Amino acid sequence: MTIFYGFLIIITVCCDYMDNCALGTRKEKIKKMTLLEGQKGNFYRVVQVRERESVQRRLEALGILEGTKLEILNHKKNGSTIIKVRGTRWAMGRKIAGGIEVEECSDE
Repeated sequence: MTIFYGFLIIITVCCDYMDNCALGTRKEKIKKMTLLEGQKGNFYRVVQVRERESVQRRLEALGILEGTKLEILNHKKNGSTIIKVRGTRWAMGRKIAGGIEVEECSDE
């Protein structure tokens, strides 16, 4: 029983340093940011939407939910952000773009 307990402690410590414990491979830490912080022309994956429930439902209806891949097309001077999701271009204000947490992903 003591050996099993020690094993659990090792697994817990490993999980703090690895993104994927099941595979046991070390991955680079992926930088998470909001859409406002993203760079024009890069591809991102939505990690989390931190907005009011009504805004979350609207974004889901437009196809912008956790796991969705998108491209930032432009950041306008007035604060709006233009993105491309599943072949469709969408514009959103600074407040909503600031509530969408994303991580970089490949353009495949």
